[in-house]
Amino acid sequence: METNPFVEKIKWYWYYRRTLSIILLVNLFAFALLRDNFFSIFYYCFLLFFAGNLLVQQMNNAKLITSYIIGFLSGGAIYTLWLGEGVDIYDNVLFLSAMQSAVWTMLVSVTFFNPNYAFKIAILPSVKLKYITILFIILNLLSIVKPEIYLSHLGACVIGALYGFSLTKRFAGFFKFSKKRKARMKAEYNPDRPLTDDEYKAIKAEKQKKVDGILDKISKNGYESLSKEEKDFLFKFGK
Repeated sequence: METNPFVEKIKWYWYYRRTLSIILLVNLFAFALLRDNFFSIFYYCFLLFFAGNLLVQQMNNAKLITSYIIGFLSGGAIYTLWLGEGVDIYDNVLFLSAMQSAVWTMLVSVTFFNPNYAFKIAILPSVKLKYITILFIILNLLSIVKPEIYLSHLGACVIGALYGFSLTKRFAGFFKFSKKRKARMKAEYNPDRPLTDDEYKAIKAEKQKKVDGILDKISKNGYESLSKEEKDFLFKFGK
């Protein structure tokens, strides 16, 4: 008996992408219950599928869930803060905006994690993920009318950028560089370490220059014209 390739593909996704499949199904039913239009449901489910696959491939299920949750919460929080007392917690738009924001956080986070990931579609030249994401974001922001939704989506993108960058080697390397730099600075200014010949000569020349200046001052104005600091320095140098 021949198997249906479409059914087999669904089975494969349910087995190997179960977390993503559950999130996708929950969002599909939620969008429908909140009475979103067909085009918006299709568009955001497609983006969720696209970004979710990349997150699982390049990171893991935990990062997928985390990016979705922080995107949902940040999007909902920005929407609520913008409207202030005028927000209705039972408003469908609030939850729609939060769910859409979660998708944007997922997409942007995986883009900042690996911006140069390349896609090859049929005979078309390969396109990097960062350009695809930029195009999606621009089209989305140009299509929004309500400022609360605009800010909600934009804020989710910023959160996604920060989260994605925090997972990269570049982020880890930045702190390693800082630690190495601090360690190097400590080594440079450690008074207990032996001086090199060049350092010793430079310090000696600086002291001699200061002594010559003090002696010149004495010859012109007398010993009493010196300050206490100059007298102490000359005394230590003489010893």
